[in-house]
Amino acid sequence: KELTEAEDPYGNMNPNVIQIINVDIIACWQGLLRAMMMLLLAPILIVIMFVMLIQRIHLAGFLGFLYCIPATLLTLFIARVNLGYWMAQQGWQDGRLKKLTETIMHIRTLKSLALETLCFEKLNQARHAELDNLQRGTIAGGFTVAIASSIPWGCVLVALYCLLKQSGSILAVQILVVQRLMGSLLLAISILNGAIHKFIAVPNSFARIKKYLS
Repeated sequence: KELTEAEDPYGNMNPNVIQIINVDIIACWQGLLRAMMMLLLAPILIVIMFVMLIQRIHLAGFLGFLYCIPATLLTLFIARVNLGYWMAQQGWQDGRLKKLTETIMHIRTLKSLALETLCFEKLNQARHAELDNLQRGTIAGGFTVAIASSIPWGCVLVALYCLLKQSGSILAVQILVVQRLMGSLLLAISILNGAIHKFIAVPNSFARIKKYLS
């Protein structure tokens, strides 16, 4: 059954067998169990960091940790946008590989009819569209990493500012403890970011495999 444009807006549900093997099967299953364990472990680490931060600097630690909420929501939103670019890139790549295979198989016929220039233009158009979506996805991924990496430092700045306003001074030991906790938080966030990307991409890969086998 052919999907309509509304059902498949990115055009990636007409997968090429090479893409199915290289991207949807290998990339889908590679490290999936590790990503599942990371997705379970990272929130536990973040909660532990949150509790320890509150124990050390009390209300200032809670207020500093609130920075995580908008930053995390913005990260998830950009990751969702990035998924759209990735799906569109897959759709154009599937179409390009299909056209390339057909061109190679019928190259003599195409040359005899002087259609090789038209085929090249179609392949070039698909390749440019594929690269455009790849570039946009890379930029969106860069924003995701940048925002996620800013979470520990944003928490530190807000927490220390609130602590300074509350007590009028900051002890050196408090700065060292907060800095160490934020370093651990950055590790937990990087783990969570990789796991979220895997779980956003996996459902699309399963749908493509199911569509190819149906």
